[in-house]
Amino acid sequence: MFKVISLWNLKPGVSPEEAEKQYYEVHVPIAKKIPGLRKYTIAKARGKDRPYYRLAERYFDDKDALNAGFASREGKATIEDPGFVSRIQDRLLLYFDEEEVKL
Repeated sequence: MFKVISLWNLKPGVSPEEAEKQYYEVHVPIAKKIPGLRKYTIAKARGKDRPYYRLAERYFDDKDALNAGFASREGKATIEDPGFVSRIQDRLLLYFDEEEVKL
């Protein structure tokens, strides 16, 4: 599997409650429609000294599937979502080939 991890912070003055409402009601439903998306996880950081507010992991079969997914109408809508983009800063994208370790 190939995945992209997105990390971000909220801009100063943005209400976490307002940001969370927009994230769950608008952004996540758009992102779930990205073609080729196999798995989608999200997490919110805990603690006062956290370097990022939230992260999202999106999984695809391979890098080509990720690129095709984000080039699609749904992928572009996710990237350009004005309600999301206007509330965040310090966005970091990391790309990985993932391998599972059997326990």
